[in-house]
Amino acid sequence: MGSNWEEFYANLPKPKDLDHSIKLLEKFCERAQSAKGIILVTSGGTTVPLEYNTVRLKTFEPYSRHFTGQKFLDMLELKEADGKNSVSILPEYSDRIAEVLVKYKQALKQEKLLQITFTTVAEYLWLLRAVCQALASFERRAIIYLAAAVSDFYIPPHEMSVHKIQSSGPPNISLQLVPKILKPLVSLWVPKAFVISFKLETDENLLIKKARDALNNYNHNVTGDSQHAANAQTKSGDGN
Repeated sequence: MGSNWEEFYANLPKPKDLDHSIKLLEKFCERAQSAKGIILVTSGGTTVPLEYNTVRLKTFEPYSRHFTGQKFLDMLELKEADGKNSVSILPEYSDRIAEVLVKYKQALKQEKLLQITFTTVAEYLWLLRAVCQALASFERRAIIYLAAAVSDFYIPPHEMSVHKIQSSGPPNISLQLVPKILKPLVSLWVPKAFVISFKLETDENLLIKKARDALNNYNHNVTGDSQHAANAQTKSGDGN
């Protein structure tokens, strides 16, 4: 019998666009072979579909997750002249946005940035393995910065409703644990890379213990953050 993570990949079909993403990755890595280093940064959350044909979507509010406390659209102003609308950046934000935009455009022009999107936890984990395998040849020049908020549970495909779940009664949903992917990532996929993961807890009493457990189990670097604390507590790879 295979391990939990092997069973996870065996039972969950790969995303439809995974092969296309892998081709983009391969070309990107070829161009970066002579670079001093290469970094993978994961960010954002993952969803767990309740049905194959998902109809329940998250909020449509633009950028609600990524611009908490400072809504992106509030930085813009709409002007009308001669019956035509134009959009501009408010003066107080122009310098900050211009600085970010210049760096972003430079990275794209120099082909130093590749962005790949995911939505579900299955998409994320399939992409994560593909990216790590593509970066394995960079060995110690590779940095893996795992900041995505990965779901702890998922619904196996054979237990998922094909069509929209009806509201005629309370649904009976069985969730399974998402396997711990850090172990194969650190030991098999990119064993020589510098790997950083994050541990978020609402209970500060659990934070240090779980961060230390992660260090001991996976032999990597971890940052622990209490959601209710003002400052993050960081633990290095030596376990101190």
